[in-house]
Amino acid sequence: MLGEKKGKYKDDPIEGVERLPKNPAELELYQLMTEQSWDVVRRGWPDFACFRGEELILVEVKPKRSHLLKRSQYRLMSALTQRGIKCYQWTPDEGFKPIVPTMPCL
Repeated sequence: MLGEKKGKYKDDPIEGVERLPKNPAELELYQLMTEQSWDVVRRGWPDFACFRGEELILVEVKPKRSHLLKRSQYRLMSALTQRGIKCYQWTPDEGFKPIVPTMPCL
């Protein structure tokens, strides 16, 4: 039924309605990725899991490049990167920055 929640999470889609990010930086990345044929899942952490065929990338969005990853974000994304999962920080002013074990964090 139109307008009826499909699941128990607040970001679960409503039938016939696509939920777009409210954060301007997240909306910009969401549009960029969907325009490039990525299927984008948005659940909070990481901000985005993006799928295209067999490819997966995880993206944490920050509004400016001066905003650092939180220590917990960096720790987990660094561990995932070391296990072969591509993880990135993305900002509108800098674009994609790969997560590497020597990045500064808060």
